[in-house]
Amino acid sequence: MPSVMQTRSKRVGNVSGGSIDQEAIARVAYELFLKRGSGHGSDQQDWFEAEQIVRQRQRSRRA
Repeated sequence: MPSVMQTRSKRVGNVSGGSIDQEAIARVAYELFLKRGSGHGSDQQDWFEAEQIVRQRQRSRRA
């Protein structure tokens, strides 16, 4: 039986009309978490930074 995460769309729309890959954001956020030494308490900052990184990667692929 698939998990909830597997049944949901991996991409969600954003304000600008594009879509963001939530799994890619989660991977980058986890990499940032590890890079910081796995210290807890900065999960939201890691997520926001990961969103920016993923958006920048998407923009550079389109260019």
